[in-house]
Amino acid sequence: MIIAKRKRISLICLAFTFLISFTIFINSSTIVRIFSYSYSTSGSDISASEILSNLVSWIERYWDPIYGGYARSETEEGIIDFRKELQVQGYVARMYLKLYEITENKTYLQKAENILKYVNVTFYDPLWGYYASLLTRDHRIISPNGVYSRYGSATYHENILTLKVYLEYYELTGNKSILGWVSFVFENLLKSFTDDIYGGVATIADIWVLGKSPFTQSLTILLAYKLYLQTHKNVYLDIINETITVLRKMWDYGYHHFYYSDYSILNWNRFPIQNVGSSPLLAYAIYSVLFDNRYQEYINVLEYQVLNKYWDYEYVGYPRAWSDDFNIIISRKYLFDHLYVAEDLYLYNTIRYGYNQTIGNRSQELLNIVFTWFYSETKGYFIRTVTREIEQLDKTLDIASNAYATYIFLLDFDGDGILNINETEKLESKWFRSEKSDLESIYEMIITYLPYIILAGAYIIVMVFIIKARKQEKGPESKSYY
Repeated sequence: MIIAKRKRISLICLAFTFLISFTIFINSSTIVRIFSYSYSTSGSDISASEILSNLVSWIERYWDPIYGGYARSETEEGIIDFRKELQVQGYVARMYLKLYEITENKTYLQKAENILKYVNVTFYDPLWGYYASLLTRDHRIISPNGVYSRYGSATYHENILTLKVYLEYYELTGNKSILGWVSFVFENLLKSFTDDIYGGVATIADIWVLGKSPFTQSLTILLAYKLYLQTHKNVYLDIINETITVLRKMWDYGYHHFYYSDYSILNWNRFPIQNVGSSPLLAYAIYSVLFDNRYQEYINVLEYQVLNKYWDYEYVGYPRAWSDDFNIIISRKYLFDHLYVAEDLYLYNTIRYGYNQTIGNRSQELLNIVFTWFYSETKGYFIRTVTREIEQLDKTLDIASNAYATYIFLLDFDGDGILNINETEKLESKWFRSEKSDLESIYEMIITYLPYIILAGAYIIVMVFIIKARKQEKGPESKSYY
């Protein structure tokens, strides 16, 4: 009777152990989340910081283990574009520099330094005096269309981005040789791309036509401004003065996408928003701070256009393209456009106003749109495009855009010019630290190993009951006499 009772108890304990194991397996993520701060977005209980931390891990997976460098993208079907693009390396390095600035974790600085070294070794062409924009996986220069050619638009734009990243690296480290390198490459760029007849920076478009864009001139002004702040050399003031004149010659109640070298209009459509709106607005603000207010009317018009004319009041956000008379012609919306305008408006707000509530609200609204509509909970990253009605469309993982999203979310941490998504709660930088305090380490060990400790304890209890039951079945041991 007693033995049968003990068997039943053993079976009950064994069943209880398996029930605990199954429960732990199903709810292991919930156990961790119980102890973590959560931020609700799109009906999801997950913190903004946790999402960004996951993004950093996602991006790191796309480092090419064979040839080095980050891949460009991965489609929803899992096809990876292993070609190496300059801007991808730039945005990832910029992300790591921002993480280092916030956390003071030197691991992030080392990652950024490794990327910049890789860029110098593989992308820099000493014959050109600047960087190529697109390489094969094994680092051969390619030009699938005009923008990636030696004098292409993408080549110029991505060189400017890379030099901005080097300047941010200089600001964090104080390495004077970096400042000299940026000045050297910028000078080479201007020598190669400047139009000696009509002035301004001329680049080759995708259809292999040489011309000018307001975006290209604006980027030139922004980099010259950053170099002037670091060096106080008048040569950069001269560049700004000359380039703003080029922008003025393109003016037509705002801007069009692309012009011939003589400023006649090649593509009358107005797109994307950063090319025709936010970047020229920032360029004029820089000029007004350094010189005078002669272009105040242009600033007023562009500010109105960026905040109102180009804005989709029916569904929110910025459509991809508008006609000459401001009718929407491409309605889908791009992640990259919204990130770029958010940064432009943040810098414009800082330079022109210090802080203006209306401008600040729009930057914050853009990040809310990115966080709410472009983030895929099932994929775990920000997708490339949505429809005008804000339905997810192209679910490609674009490495540059996701690195840029991480950078933008951390940009004002915490100045406070108000840019981050959850400004009232603040982003939790603990998600990005690998150098932890003792309490943090103990906490993470408990959370990680608690389920296994419970499971092991349950098994020990069951085994004790089983062993005792078997002893009772055998009865007392008989002695042997010889």
